[in-house]
Amino acid sequence: MNRTAGLSRELLFLGVLLLFTTFIGYAIQLYLSSELDENTQDIDRISLAWEMRFKTAIKQFIAADASLVENDELNGVIADLARRLRDHIKADHPYEIEIMVVDSRMVNAMALPGGLIILYVPLIRLTETPEELAAVMAHELGHVIHRDPLRKMIRQMGIAATLALLRGDSSTLLENTIRNLLDLKYTRDQESAADDFALETLVAAGIDPIHFAAIMEKLDPGKGGGKSKLVKYLSTHPHRGERVEKARRASAQFASAGDDSTIDWPRVKKLLPSVFD
Repeated sequence: MNRTAGLSRELLFLGVLLLFTTFIGYAIQLYLSSELDENTQDIDRISLAWEMRFKTAIKQFIAADASLVENDELNGVIADLARRLRDHIKADHPYEIEIMVVDSRMVNAMALPGGLIILYVPLIRLTETPEELAAVMAHELGHVIHRDPLRKMIRQMGIAATLALLRGDSSTLLENTIRNLLDLKYTRDQESAADDFALETLVAAGIDPIHFAAIMEKLDPGKGGGKSKLVKYLSTHPHRGERVEKARRASAQFASAGDDSTIDWPRVKKLLPSVFD
């Protein structure tokens, strides 16, 4: 790494650290001023403008730290799927949905603050149709619209961040914050609400909810999706059996002439070269 690149990385680190510290300070203020829990309306006190700045910092950190897939054709197909879902969201929301594809060993997807969704290459490879990927994206969109990532971060990190700040251990604070951010676990109610949102949005977009059931079954460690330790998605999205049954019930009520996708999905998946192959 040359000197200029090293300096740029240090400046990026300091910038992200400053933003995270600002966020933690605000989270502590909320925690101390009220009995903050994941159902609190205090989340609304965090402005959209601040959340967008936070999203920008997250994107910069991921771009510097992860292996991004930057194939224009692949990203274009995924962006089209996201637009199809976004255009059929019934709830009002202020977000411009943005997708980043990350090369990794993990079978995973996650929603992050500001309308950012991360899709991991192995999860895309696991899908057999674009509609299965759309089902995963619709679920993550549910978390975005409900502001679940921001809500959970405040709740999880309030006490730990306070102690870290009192110790003056900023490096540890940043490292732990990022780890928590990328390993969020939601409550059963939050997961159920995101599933309901996903099924409603899929139907509105003309996508059979059976695709939601199909991808959930593929993620079953006993059916080949597993390779158990690499499947992160199920560890943060539990109750698979109930979710499959809910999707099947929604599919039974779905009236459509059939999927109208013209995407050559096997060819699209070939655009997913991986350093982990």
